[in-house]
Amino acid sequence: MDLAYIYGLICSIYGAVEDWKKREVSDFLWISMLWVGVLVHFLYNKSLLTIFIEILAILFITISVRYEKFNKLVYVGIFLFLLSFILFKSYFALSFLIFYLIGIFLYYLNFMGGGDCKFLMGLGYLKGMFFTFVIFLNAILFVIPYCLAILLINIKNKSYKGLKLKNLPLLFIALKKDIDDVKKFESIMGDDENFSLIPNINEEKEDKKIYKGKVWVTPQIPFLVFISFSYVLYMIYPFPAIFKIIELVVKSHF
Repeated sequence: MDLAYIYGLICSIYGAVEDWKKREVSDFLWISMLWVGVLVHFLYNKSLLTIFIEILAILFITISVRYEKFNKLVYVGIFLFLLSFILFKSYFALSFLIFYLIGIFLYYLNFMGGGDCKFLMGLGYLKGMFFTFVIFLNAILFVIPYCLAILLINIKNKSYKGLKLKNLPLLFIALKKDIDDVKKFESIMGDDENFSLIPNINEEKEDKKIYKGKVWVTPQIPFLVFISFSYVLYMIYPFPAIFKIIELVVKSHF
């Protein structure tokens, strides 16, 4: 295990604890992965100009995150990463850019929170895109038992009563609870009369005052917890396990 792997593991564990408790992750984690990443790459990269450009890129991104009035500087950082890839074929700059685009896509589709997306960006630069893709794909596997656990809770509480057949997927992603018991990080999806199957995890939380009685809420997926699990799995099986599972399923049926 190299320094980049160990630091990424530490960040994933710390981030998992934060994510589980608050469903929020400190920007320090992904920003620090960028700085540690450029330090590690400096040890193996003979092109000082490449490192200099990427240090500038990270500096602009750090300033944009630290000071809100300079948040537009993030685009300067992204441009410098793009420049590093175009001029010097920087693999790690490309990795950052790819997961930047993936992060934007997942964020605006409400599939992942901003902290999770940023973590993947930081990890992409720290360890590269192939490693990060393996970690990401394996983390998705751990979402399945999490959703099954939500389903079992709903079955136990008989929350399925009154649901139409087309709305049964709600049982995998949301819990039904009293409006007064909704936690700060939980997103209200609606009540039995009016709800959405797509949680707005990255938008302003709905006002509790407009609801009475029981509501459907999503506890949100603590994805960094699954990323930390995926890190451990990587030590045993450093490949996308989901492809192996699909292969075994196909072989068992044909």
